[in-house]
Amino acid sequence: MRFDYPRTALHVLRLANSGFAPVTPVRHSRYAGGLTDFWHARILRLGDGFAVSRERHVASGPSIRATGSRVSTGILVNTTFLETLVWLTRLKSFSRTAEKLNTSQPSVSNRINKLEELLDIRLYDRGARQFELTPAGRRILRHAEAIVSLSSELRELAASDESEDIHIRIGVIEVATMSWLPSYIEAIAKSFPKASFQFGTGTSKDLLGQLKRDEVDLIFVSGPLNEPNIGTSEVCRMRMSWFANPTIFDCDRSFDISELADLPVILSRPESSGYTSIVDYFRSCGISHVPQRHNRITLDCVYSVSTARELAVSGLGIIALPTFLMEKDVKSGAVAVLQVKQTLPPFELVVAYKKPMIKSAIGHLIEIANDCVAQYSSARESKDMWR
Repeated sequence: MRFDYPRTALHVLRLANSGFAPVTPVRHSRYAGGLTDFWHARILRLGDGFAVSRERHVASGPSIRATGSRVSTGILVNTTFLETLVWLTRLKSFSRTAEKLNTSQPSVSNRINKLEELLDIRLYDRGARQFELTPAGRRILRHAEAIVSLSSELRELAASDESEDIHIRIGVIEVATMSWLPSYIEAIAKSFPKASFQFGTGTSKDLLGQLKRDEVDLIFVSGPLNEPNIGTSEVCRMRMSWFANPTIFDCDRSFDISELADLPVILSRPESSGYTSIVDYFRSCGISHVPQRHNRITLDCVYSVSTARELAVSGLGIIALPTFLMEKDVKSGAVAVLQVKQTLPPFELVVAYKKPMIKSAIGHLIEIANDCVAQYSSARESKDMWR
């Protein structure tokens, strides 16, 4: 019997757990990284762990082979040991890992030592200043992450339904709160009636830091992102425009970007993605500095879109924002679109999560977000947001 791996890996785990047949994952480039020296893993009982035979990997091809008889020899590796290895690699601290897993530091050390004994390899370098995997440990980690993720998903799917008691922490930037977030909250409340959700706002940099520290499970931030162990998916793109108070600035003519150097630009704080994108926009056109209030007043203390909007309406400077955010102000005449020859790049919103995806509900939450964004953008007359 052959199964495509990893697409049907969860089904194979179910077969193994039911006692239908011991299953041997064979090398696959996505999970094994093309390794030819990793042992066959025969999954026997997911609740207790999985058995790893001593025979070397000899088969090839992206498949899973199911044999017709049970494994007669092997060693049982508890999935708790693998989860401990995954978190210890992330946190690089025995004490922090113990706190994360709600156990003691000696227990963490014991699990790693036991795992090394069972696999007969050295997982980490004892002489390093902080926790650092050996080459063999890095090879094991790839499979450990996959097994931990699958076991977590299987446990959640084995529950009565996906509305089981779960707690998800979600971080969003302000652009999302001012558009499709209300409908998103309503949709996930219906899909997960027994779950609890905690929402927080912040800059993209702050939220990314929280995700890395496992303080949130899912974040909606500006993209693109290229971070190790972070999975991302594009949610939408938004048209960007320059805005200004028409009673203060001449909004009836077209500007070249070089002329913007004579106008004060309202910026968010330097560590924000909004600041970086505007600086890069000017630099791409050969301008090394961003003009501000006559070089005397630095408007780099803007912490929210609403604050930035008020400053633009008051005429303190020009500002670049997603077009839809200023729609009402443009219609009322409080601000006008400043025509600039050099088009601003669109704003990209992405959703990010830690890899491996420990909570299976995360995937469902991402799908719901995509649906909400699609509905929000399709309901708008102006096509200034798209997927």
